[in-house]
Amino acid sequence: MLSGLNVLYALVGMLVYPRKRRFGLLLLLPIITFIAYTLLKTFIWMHS
Repeated sequence: MLSGLNVLYALVGMLVYPRKRRFGLLLLLPIITFIAYTLLKTFIWMHS
C-alpha cells in the first residue's frame, strides 16, 4: 500500500518536477489525499 503511493508519487514527481516545483506539490496534495482516503475506505470495507 505504501510502496504503491511512493511509486505514484515518483511518477507524478518526474512528470511535474522539471516544470514547476511548487505547482507540482500543490497538485499532488489533493491527489494523494484522495488516494489515501479511497484506500482507507476500501480497507475498512474489506474488513467489515
